[in-house]
This record gives sequence, structure tokens and C-alpha cells, in this order.
Amino acid sequence: MAMHKNFQERALEAMIYLPVGTAVAARDEIPKLTSKGKAYVTTQLTMAKTVGNFVVAFGGREAERQLLRAVRRLGELWGERPMGSSSPPAAPEPPAEDSVLAVAPGGQARLEQPLPEAASNGSVRIPTSIVGYDSLSASQVVQRLAGLPRDELEAVRAYEVATRGRATIVNRTSQLLASGQE
Repeated sequence: MAMHKNFQERALEAMIYLPVGTAVAARDEIPKLTSKGKAYVTTQLTMAKTVGNFVVAFGGREAERQLLRAVRRLGELWGERPMGSSSPPAAPEPPAEDSVLAVAPGGQARLEQPLPEAASNGSVRIPTSIVGYDSLSASQVVQRLAGLPRDELEAVRAYEVATRGRATIVNRTSQLLASGQE
């Protein structure tokens, strides 16, 4: 009989007392849990908004700075007036296809017509056929070497040896020159 009574008590607990106890606890605990959840979500959203605003503001300033730098650089290369000059801008003319970018040891650059040898002032020339050369990684430059004429490969190799000395580029230009790519 004790076993039977124990079963009845367990069934009564499971079917009546447990649901009633859960409802009473929920009535007391749900507002607390809701407040905790709301505080957590609000904190996370505020943090995400702050980080997002910082990234957008910083990224925008950095993009604007890089764009202005590129515009100034193009102006220098194409011989345009300096930024802030009151004279009207000359219409930019793109460089000739066979022009080269002469880079002096001090880092100054200018567009020139190609010459068979480096200039007597010690400048080293890089073909403008590789747009944005100095901003490219070695692997990006190597991808652009195939198909370049011999004189441009020699110019790339000479420039790289004289400036950054990236072995990947020097080795690949040497391989292409040795293989007789034209």
C-alpha cells in the first residue's frame, strides 16, 4: 500500500503541483528575466552602434584621404596644377601607352618617354603598363608580368632591384627574361 500511495503522490505532484509552482515562479521571475534580457540586448546594440559609427567615420575619413592623395598624385604625374591653386585646371591627358614612370632615388616620380637606359641622373624607370605598381603586393605584380615586352620586364627588374628588392618579382622577371618572353 505504501508503494501505491507514493505513486499517487508523485502523480499529483507532476500533474498539479508542478504546473502551479511553475506558474507562480513564472509570475515572479518573468519580469526579472525580461529586464535582464532587455538590458543585455540594449547594451549589445549600443556597443554595435558605437563601433559601427566609429568604423564608418574612420573609414570615410581614410577613404577621403586616400582619394585626395591619389588625385594629387595623378595631378603631379600628369603635370596638372597643385591642389588649391586658383588657376583653372588643365584637362588631364592620360599618359601615352609607351610612357614610363621615372622614379628617382629620393622617391620623386614623373612620367617620361621610354629610354633604352636609365637616365644619367640615376633614376630608375618602371613601365606604367603596371598601374599602381607601388601599391601592389609582390604576388599581384608577378601576375601582371606575363606578356610584358622584354624592355618593360627589364625596367620592372631594375626598379625592383633599386628600390624594394622583392625577391619574388626579381626572380620571376629573371625567369621570364631568360625564357626569351617578348
